[in-house]
Amino acid sequence: MVASIVGVSVSILFLLVMTVVSELVPELKVWLTNSFSHHWVGKGVLSIAVFLVFFGLDRTYKTKITEKGLVGAVNTLNILVIFSAVLILLFFIYEGLHS
Repeated sequence: MVASIVGVSVSILFLLVMTVVSELVPELKVWLTNSFSHHWVGKGVLSIAVFLVFFGLDRTYKTKITEKGLVGAVNTLNILVIFSAVLILLFFIYEGLHS
């Protein structure tokens, strides 16, 4: 369970960064499109790869966690999802207003 939370958390942050950077650096979006047929597909494939790497690393180290710690980790993950969604929304609103 902990490995999944770690993998998802890092993947969310990775996807947040990739989304913003690919909008600011057109060459990255072009590379994603050329490599994966569409930039959304590319970000998805790379996010899955990031998840698997961090899931595997955490499984290798067999992180121990209490039930209270697990609840805290899930709550932190929920906050991270909301925070990332709000940041992406604000970024695109800003971009829309200034283009």
